[in-house]
Amino acid sequence: MADYMKLSNYEKYRRIGLNIAHQRKLKKLTQVQLAERIGISRTHMSNIEAPNMY
Repeated sequence: MADYMKLSNYEKYRRIGLNIAHQRKLKKLTQVQLAERIGISRTHMSNIEAPNMY
């Protein structure tokens, strides 16, 4: 936990996005399906998962 606290916000958000993408793929969901379930656009879902986005 202490190591996680030392990460920059950028790195924290990047890891969250990658974890979301990983879990979505394990559940065999597309970005469109997940976006519809949580009430956001597919574009926004893509931006959340993209590791190079700020």
